[in-house]
Amino acid sequence: MPDLTAEKKYLHDTDFLSDELFIEWRLARTDELDAHWADFVCHNPACADALNEAVRKFAAVRLNERRLTTLQSEKLWRGIAHTCNARLSRRRTIMRRLVAAACVAVVAVVSVALIREYSARNVFTGVVGGPFVANDVYLSADNQAIQIGNNAEIAFAADGTISIIEDGIEQKVDFAIEQTDSSVPVIHKLVVPHGRRSTLTLSDGSRIVLNAGTELEFPLRFVGEKRVVHVSGEIFIDVVADGRPFEVHSSDMIVRVTGTSFNFSAYPNSSERSVVLVSGGVEVLYDGVLAVLSPSGRFQNGSVSRLGASELERYVSWVRGYMVLDNTPMHEILDAVGAYYGIEFRGRTESRLSGITCSGRLILSDDPEDVLRSVCLITGTEFERTADDEYRITIKK
Repeated sequence: MPDLTAEKKYLHDTDFLSDELFIEWRLARTDELDAHWADFVCHNPACADALNEAVRKFAAVRLNERRLTTLQSEKLWRGIAHTCNARLSRRRTIMRRLVAAACVAVVAVVSVALIREYSARNVFTGVVGGPFVANDVYLSADNQAIQIGNNAEIAFAADGTISIIEDGIEQKVDFAIEQTDSSVPVIHKLVVPHGRRSTLTLSDGSRIVLNAGTELEFPLRFVGEKRVVHVSGEIFIDVVADGRPFEVHSSDMIVRVTGTSFNFSAYPNSSERSVVLVSGGVEVLYDGVLAVLSPSGRFQNGSVSRLGASELERYVSWVRGYMVLDNTPMHEILDAVGAYYGIEFRGRTESRLSGITCSGRLILSDDPEDVLRSVCLITGTEFERTADDEYRITIKK
């Protein structure tokens, strides 16, 4: 990493809070960024107090409010999002819990300062949800199973070998069940629990990102005239063309493609069925109706529409580890957070939440407590974890 702080002077905490590299570090910590700032303190011990104060203020969401231009803010976010995506697999496992990893990135304000968009008259009594049960990702086949870490990348090679990359370390796994009958594929299942994500590369090179609460069934090798996978939940898939059609099946929907990338959502406990096309073309068969989508097209419960760039980002942002909020009501945020982490919030509609809205990007941490604390900071509410490991959100007294 180039030393971007070599020629800068940091005298006060505000110098750090206006520094893009510092903001990137606090939003998406990596081994490389941790090492960079540790080295900075070693060579600049007089700056340690100012740096620690900046970290404290950033975590407490008490940042300055100097405005960025639209172009500056968009450039800043693109750089942060690109780095988050490129370095995701190298995220630390030891240091990441020392400081809350989740915060809401509102690109309209410098230092990704959080904004409050609520009226004093919109007071609600409280919401309770939880507890959150953290489970491991696992891969199974023929009554065998192995546990896999969160955000791991799994790759099936054409020769049947499996590689797993966790925290930047790649290891070969002797797990795949060989096909004794070339005409009958051996089905593997990848299960991603709530609050987790995983990435899978199939033996044909197609790449799939699985969202929280998703199960995917796929063969070790594709045989026959078409390639088929079965999904319960939500995936983003980039299909590699190899001359055979590729089909994604849920219990009541089929998507046919040859080479393309799209988002597919069919959770068993939700009535929503959607396909959002990023590139290429797909055919969607649902409830006896066949629909054809072009890029930026959306199929939703039988209807076809076209999405703008911001709407498209909202559907696929989870792949990069964040949710997009655009004047989103508080109760909808809790619905989305609850769906991701498998938490049911009670009283979210009975409480006066509908008038409280948020805009920005909500980073999806491994721990829902980090996310909920961020939501409470931006809405002026209070967060509490009870003795029963439930999450309580109330109005500030």
